[in-house]
Amino acid sequence: TLDSSFSVDGKVITDIGTKRDLLYSVAVQPDGKIVAVGSSNNIVDDYDDIALVRYTPDGTLDNSFGFNGKVVTAIGTSTDVAHDVAIQLDGKIVVAAYARIGTKGHFAVLRYNINGSLDNTFSGDGKQTTDIGPDYSEVSDITLQHDGKIVVIGRSGTFGGLAYITVVIYNTC
Repeated sequence: TLDSSFSVDGKVITDIGTKRDLLYSVAVQPDGKIVAVGSSNNIVDDYDDIALVRYTPDGTLDNSFGFNGKVVTAIGTSTDVAHDVAIQLDGKIVVAAYARIGTKGHFAVLRYNINGSLDNTFSGDGKQTTDIGPDYSEVSDITLQHDGKIVVIGRSGTFGGLAYITVVIYNTC
């Protein structure tokens, strides 16, 4: 049965952008808050941007996070989509994403502070992109090693051709 202590009926629906919102992964913080990641599309440029939403344990949006519980971040020149999320021991939120930069897809890792702002101690601006190529790279999963390093997996390859399993490890700063 649905948990009636979560949003009265066990369900919550949240609008982020003006056109299309998709969530792909979720992580639960030690305090019970729920962080969900994916993408949000606004009708102005019709591109997806990375979207994060944080809920309190009772299913309400956490107003201490981003703007009314929501954060939207653009990286590339068109479509950006978060595919997975992990919570560091210090509470910072690490997101693995796909970022389209020019004509190619890149691996992207973003790190957010507890309040939803980008953590500028990570890669200078909170965002790290990696061109793996040759034509595209797509992220699928993220995990954190015991030493804090960030492990991201996905695939890369050529359009209409070969695809390769891809593993990338990032340092924490």
